[in-house]
Amino acid sequence: MLPLRFPAIWIVGGWVLVLVAVYFSVMPSPQLHIGSYDKLMHVVTYLALTLWFVGMYQRSRYAVVGFSMLLLGLVLELVQGRVGRSPEFGDLLADASGIAIALILGWSLVGGWCLWVESLIARDR
Repeated sequence: MLPLRFPAIWIVGGWVLVLVAVYFSVMPSPQLHIGSYDKLMHVVTYLALTLWFVGMYQRSRYAVVGFSMLLLGLVLELVQGRVGRSPEFGDLLADASGIAIALILGWSLVGGWCLWVESLIARDR
């Protein structure tokens, strides 16, 4: 993990995001009204999750972050088959796309963004 001033806040925030993703992944489908935006929602969700964790870790840990996010997507697709939802390989591909985009952004532009946010907070005090 990067030398963050408030690591607990970043970790808890990340786990809250993961729990929200888990909830929306296993809730009964009739409550969802995303229709044709399903794959886009997968891309955006896993992009956001991965970007969050990319902000907390060094580049040398990005492969672990990416693999963990992909494993989360796979497990949630398998769980969907158990709770009356339809697991789809296309959803896993959409998850992987969001993860890949986030990793590319992390490596090229926004890696360690949590440090940048903390420096802004410290400067305003």
